[in-house]
Amino acid sequence: MKNKYSFDLLTKQKLPSNEEEEFIFWKMLNILEKGTIKHSFGSLNELYSELSFDDYYVAHNLIASKGERKIFKGRVFISKKNDLISFLNESFTINDVRCFLISPVSPDESEYVIYIDEEQIHLYCS
Repeated sequence: MKNKYSFDLLTKQKLPSNEEEEFIFWKMLNILEKGTIKHSFGSLNELYSELSFDDYYVAHNLIASKGERKIFKGRVFISKKNDLISFLNESFTINDVRCFLISPVSPDESEYVIYIDEEQIHLYCS
């Protein structure tokens, strides 16, 4: 399975290495799988009012399986808050929303993850 989603609409900074990308993704996914939903948002505007950090990790939640082993096939980027908002607005406008995980870039970034797809927006806490 190849990931052909390129995040063209996102103004981003590439992460330094594939290992770091994978580490951040698995950390985010762990919160999603083991955490609980703290809040569900009815709209993007509701979500935006909760974004209080300057920088966010944005991950395409794409996983392949080989036997029992999971392989991350998406990408992770860092984006400024305003660029993230523009990206999400444009993605919803042109109906090109993928399954995204979003987490703040901060010393305590592992506290929560935002899950977004075309039908739902949830805030998960560890």
